[in-house]
Amino acid sequence: MVFQPGWYPDPAKRHDHRWWDGTTWSDAVSDGGEGSDDPLGPPPAGLIAWLGPEMTQPAARVAVSDEVPRFKIWAFALLSALFLILRAGSSHIVLPLGLAFAVACWVETGRVLRSLDESQSSLRQEMIAARVVSTAALALCAFGTLSNYL
Repeated sequence: MVFQPGWYPDPAKRHDHRWWDGTTWSDAVSDGGEGSDDPLGPPPAGLIAWLGPEMTQPAARVAVSDEVPRFKIWAFALLSALFLILRAGSSHIVLPLGLAFAVACWVETGRVLRSLDESQSSLRQEMIAARVVSTAALALCAFGTLSNYL
């Protein structure tokens, strides 16, 4: 990606902005709209050269709400609950299947929760609710299975 000449966040973080001429950083800086000159100096240890504006821009967050596999997550959660109901006849196979769906639900919701930002609180609550459903169903299924053996 090529960045056009312009004011970008100062890569040295000593000023609000520094002028990017299209290929390199200049000495022109700005603080609160007031311009001055301050040589950038050598890059910090570990860098061969100062990086361009792409490294000073905040990383774009993916709009997760359009990509969230809601159906899959709720299917996993509800299948965990379904195995709670089915456990009465053949508990030796139902518990592992319920566990598998609960773990799948936790993995998927965990992936989504890690990618959410604070503005997506309703989606965060939905993912937590799916986790609660699958965990509660698994716990009840396990308790019911264990009580058959006690």
